Amino acid sequence: MMTGDASRMTEWAQQLELPSDKVCFFNFTASHDGIGMRPISDILTEDEVQQVVNMCTDHGGLVSYRDCGDGAVKPYELNCTFRDLLTHPDKDESIRMQRMLLSQAIALAMPGVPGIYLSSLFAAGNWNEGVELTGVNRSINRQKFSTGELETYLAETDHLEFFEKYKKLINVRAGEPAFNPYLPFEFLNLNKSIFAISKKCKDYTLLCLFNVSEIDVELELSFICKGACIDIVNESEIHSNYNLKANDFTWLKIGGSPLCT
Repeated sequence: MMTGDASRMTEWAQQLELPSDKVCFFNFTASHDGIGMRPISDILTEDEVQQVVNMCTDHGGLVSYRDCGDGAVKPYELNCTFRDLLTHPDKDESIRMQRMLLSQAIALAMPGVPGIYLSSLFAAGNWNEGVELTGVNRSINRQKFSTGELETYLAETDHLEFFEKYKKLINVRAGEPAFNPYLPFEFLNLNKSIFAISKKCKDYTLLCLFNVSEIDVELELSFICKGACIDIVNESEIHSNYNLKANDFTWLKIGGSPLCT
């Protein structure tokens, strides 16, 4: 989402394999600790890692480093809320919320079981006051809310709308058998701006498409979508020629019965 190019993500995801039929993946985008950088050392180049680090600090986040033992230091984790990492604070709030929702929709659709950090559920921003109070970088994503504070926070239109949309995604996911964490999955190369996940469930396919770029993408889905497909989030029909808006996504049910177990 930072580059508008899903190619590296797709390339990495296509190598995912479960070691057995008794385990599944656990997917999350944020936690009470920072966003770890060590796992991507074999995925991104040093220049790409630095690009992510620069974006984090430019967006008001912090970076914690590790001593490599030879006098050199490398980024260990990013201390930033996921919302603020993804989009510059100066961007329009509606765009920031849409991009955050897109990131969470990807995590919800990935093969496995999603874990949702509470502050991500209502798109909380960086808590800089916490860092000042504790002197600990990780406090930036550890803000605690009383019930009253949270109600006030959600009273802001963009946050409440985001919260309601996120809850809907969770509910749709919970009622869709194709999200069974043990079912077969495939990652497709459709367009460099599109991250695409295909899930097989008996007599139908669930195709999850995510436009990680800032431009609309025209997709030709006739190779998999014969006739109309159903967008299970918006409960609408989608046809083989489909325009996926910038920073938007769709979960498409293709063929078969709506009852699949």
